[in-house]
Order: sequence, then structure tokens, then C-alpha cells
Amino acid sequence: MTPADPTNPTGWKYRRSTVMVALVYCATTIALVLWRGSDSALNREAVNVLAILAGTIIGSYVFGAAWERVKGGP
Repeated sequence: MTPADPTNPTGWKYRRSTVMVALVYCATTIALVLWRGSDSALNREAVNVLAILAGTIIGSYVFGAAWERVKGGP
């Protein structure tokens, strides 16, 4: 793994922050829809899309970390 570089705005510190903010947003929105939303097709679709988005974010994060480790990143 590459050492942290404070001058590099694309470092892992910023990537982790972005991923965590996006996942917290997805989880909060899903919880809000489940708590306050009615059982409608729109709400079901919104929850499905947000769950897929969260899974995609996690998969991309893991893939990016593995890729950087194998390829020796910046």
C-alpha cells in the first residue's frame, strides 16, 4: 500500500471520506423511506436503487484498492 501523501488530493484519506459520506447518505435515505414512506412502487424502487448504489460503491472501493495494490498505484 502506498504511504499517505498530504499533497495528493486523490489519496486514500479523501477516497474513504467520499465513500463513507455516500454510504451514510444511502443508508439514511433508505431508513427515512422505510420509516416515513408509504408502500408505493416509487418508494420500493428508490430503496432498490439506493441499495444497488451502496453495493456498487463498496464493490468499486474494494476493486480500486485491490487494483492499486497489484499495480502499485500513484
